[in-house]
Amino acid sequence: MGVLLRGKSGDFILNNQGWVMLLRLAWDYGWRPRGTVSPRHWLTNELRERATNWNPADYVTCRGQTVTALDAQLFADALAAVLDDLPHDDPLPSEDLIRVEAPGFPAITYLSDSRTIHPFEQFGGVNKSGFHEFIHFCRQGGFSIW
Repeated sequence: MGVLLRGKSGDFILNNQGWVMLLRLAWDYGWRPRGTVSPRHWLTNELRERATNWNPADYVTCRGQTVTALDAQLFADALAAVLDDLPHDDPLPSEDLIRVEAPGFPAITYLSDSRTIHPFEQFGGVNKSGFHEFIHFCRQGGFSIW
């Protein structure tokens, strides 16, 4: 499954694991969430009762909840503090990677199911540029989580 973040500057797509890792990493570097705003469709007449039950701590259910511009900026600030700690090279040891080559298809490399990945491994190396892009996305303003 994936997470679609929709902001005024465009969309940012990542997998569920990556989204949760970003949230945790930002928390570890000082971000304290301001809380999400219930999605617009949450306030329809048929669902009005649910509107009073919105949990502002919900950053993970992908219902269209909104992260405010201030919260997105603080999120970006915390992640920017991570940049110097991220490795420039791919930190995954080759013995943890499995490579599959099937005739007629591009080779696929993936991580062994028995190995957990640390956020610095996830966002370092070749993925560091995507980490930069995400910080830039957050600095453009608020966004909704789908």
